[in-house]
Amino acid sequence: MAGQDYKKIGQEIIDKIGKDNIQSITHCATRLRVEVYDRQRIDDDEIEKIDEVKGVFFNAGQYQVILGTGIIDKVYKAIVEEDHTMEEKEAEVDKVKEEHNPIKKGVRTLADVFVTIISGIAATGLFLGLQGVL
Repeated sequence: MAGQDYKKIGQEIIDKIGKDNIQSITHCATRLRVEVYDRQRIDDDEIEKIDEVKGVFFNAGQYQVILGTGIIDKVYKAIVEEDHTMEEKEAEVDKVKEEHNPIKKGVRTLADVFVTIISGIAATGLFLGLQGVL
């Protein structure tokens, strides 16, 4: 896929969510994570129709667009390069996290830890299962 296609995907996502509806934006290994002002303004079906989008869901105040490993980095980079105001919204993520109450901060921290180690846990389980079969 050409770089221009990633720009198009990123722009479509931003347009469907609404640029003025985005409070902050960041990403993880597979998802574009967007904190929005008004969840009701987003049509999930329209976003899922965008090329390369595998799914969407809303959790813990974040609207998450699942793009997959390898694709998310390129789409996110295209979004930030195309619109430099998104860089400012990226910088606000830490500020948004600070605004949550202590329980939400604790749950988010715990979730961030487990998100990074889930693949290792899954791989270990598969290897143990394979060892048992052999």
